[in-house]
Amino acid sequence: MLPENRRMRLSVAAKLALSIFIVSAFFWFGGAFTRAFVGNEMFVMETLSIRTDLPAAVEQEMFFLLAWSSIAVLVWYTATLIFGTLFLVFSKLRFKEHGWLLMSAILFYFFVPVEVYTALVDIKFIGAVFSGSPLATCRELFVKHLTSLLGAPILAVFCYFTIIILAVWQPLKRAAITPDAAVAEVKP
Repeated sequence: MLPENRRMRLSVAAKLALSIFIVSAFFWFGGAFTRAFVGNEMFVMETLSIRTDLPAAVEQEMFFLLAWSSIAVLVWYTATLIFGTLFLVFSKLRFKEHGWLLMSAILFYFFVPVEVYTALVDIKFIGAVFSGSPLATCRELFVKHLTSLLGAPILAVFCYFTIIILAVWQPLKRAAITPDAAVAEVKP
């Protein structure tokens, strides 16, 4: 157990925000991976060409699954963004003492514009699927989501995994100097 002066003290609001942030991030990742697995079935292996051997009814059903998972991703990402920000505000942890938190925040907020852009494409895709647009329109919007921003969404996923590693290992965490530690450093 850490000494009293090294423990992070979080308020109830910070603990609540952190708890909701973690649950939201879990479901956000789950929705994103569900969308990726379903979407992968739409393509010819190792290409971005839509399979031509899929019957129209199967393709339409896959687009419905993709639309529902996109809705889940939009909702849970928004919750993750809101409660992550609230945690940073309520926790009152200083970035100077918790370098891992600063690095995590930079990585997370750096990709907010990327997520907003892909969310706008997803909203168009969801609208096209549920309004009964032709399959060609749905295909075009689905491929646009995957090819948008030259792979920045994939880079964002790698950064999100890096955030998890940073939160677990907490590098660059400044240890509090106690009088005993200061005396120990002076002794030969």
